[in-house]
Amino acid sequence: AFPSVVRPAQFDLMADHSRFGDRQRQADERNLFLDQIIAARQYLHLSYVGRSIRDNAPYPPSVLVAELLDYLCSATASEPHDEAALGAARRRLLVRQPLQPFSERAFLPGADPRIASHNREFAEALMARHDPSRRSESLPASLDVAEDEDQVADPALRVFFNQALAPPDDDWRIVPLQSLQSFFFNPCRSLLEKRLGITLPRADDQLQDDEPFLMGWSERESLSARLLDRLIVQDSPDSAQALAEAGTEVPAGQIGREQLARQLNEFETFAQRVRPWISGALLPPFSGSLSIALETGLWRLDATFTDLRSEGLVRYRDRNASGTEYLSAWLHQLVLCAMQPASSRSAVRWLLRDTSIHFDPPDNPLEILRSLMQLYAQGLCAPLRFFPKTAWAYASNEWSHAKALDTWRPHEYAGTCEQQDSWIRLAFRGQPDPLEHDFEGFDTCARLVFEPLIAHLRHD
Repeated sequence: AFPSVVRPAQFDLMADHSRFGDRQRQADERNLFLDQIIAARQYLHLSYVGRSIRDNAPYPPSVLVAELLDYLCSATASEPHDEAALGAARRRLLVRQPLQPFSERAFLPGADPRIASHNREFAEALMARHDPSRRSESLPASLDVAEDEDQVADPALRVFFNQALAPPDDDWRIVPLQSLQSFFFNPCRSLLEKRLGITLPRADDQLQDDEPFLMGWSERESLSARLLDRLIVQDSPDSAQALAEAGTEVPAGQIGREQLARQLNEFETFAQRVRPWISGALLPPFSGSLSIALETGLWRLDATFTDLRSEGLVRYRDRNASGTEYLSAWLHQLVLCAMQPASSRSAVRWLLRDTSIHFDPPDNPLEILRSLMQLYAQGLCAPLRFFPKTAWAYASNEWSHAKALDTWRPHEYAGTCEQQDSWIRLAFRGQPDPLEHDFEGFDTCARLVFEPLIAHLRHD
């Protein structure tokens, strides 16, 4: 608010008996306002509260903003003395933002592009309010990423994949195990990043304005990465606590100390579960390759293990079980069984916070790997209808169609859903929803990946 209201103190004699040359607060603030305008190089954005929060009555801007707006209107109008021309110039300069982000003004056809919104959920809610018959329908049949203003309006021209890519050259046919694993974590991302070189922008991390009172997921993961290995080798709890307090993950004060005590207790409990399984000596690093014949030719799967023991491969993750964890353990189990290291058992054990995963050795590991490599080769040419979270919900609930849709679609009880993944939305942009219009394709991929896994899965 310029100029601000100046209320002199009762004992301020200079305010009661002003003289020529005394400092004028309002003049200082006008000068400050002018300095800000002069300091702008490319853009100048001024905002003010234009409506009362009590009765929505219009509020005028401050005197300085009003004077500047009047000056700019007369300077940019086609006819400075014509009221209509001045009104048109004012409309070009002044943007009246709606009070709420879901205002209908932001979604109407022909809306001012300066206030137009591309929020899909708000648009669907507004459409459902005006047409109740559309409550169960999604906005478009395609999974569109937020569109730019200059994007073409014809949906047929916005299809991202209208045909498959050419088969990859020979360099792509040498596949490290880590690449195969990351592919099945998100096939659309692997296709867009590796074959097309696309990188989707991510929002910059912002510093918190408020002091946290509780540790979030990222803070717990960071703390676990720093402390868990020390506790497994039976480092002293005092040393682990001092290391934790030296970081920035734990909130300050008594609440933070109590949280840290609980976390250390959970880490120690998990460390006690892990110690018996990694007590054996590590074997020398083992590397191997598998030649797999596919429809497109001969492919090679490479793997290197540096943490094998005579009992097999034991790995631990301080997190709860998920579809990606089951899938990662299963891929390692298949590769070990197919390569058969001489000095180690072909057994995999995945220790997680809430369970322990291991498998019965499959009789045909190479055939299972061939089917997975075939999906990998297909997914390098066109979007694969395999979505790991949805597929795991589908497989782990006895192939329930409803459970798959609950994980795939947004609903009021889920914060995020796999349908809204940016990589999936871009890869399937302009195409019908893959689960609504091609559930058989999704079912085929999910069963190829997870059916053998579930058949051999065991828990402790």
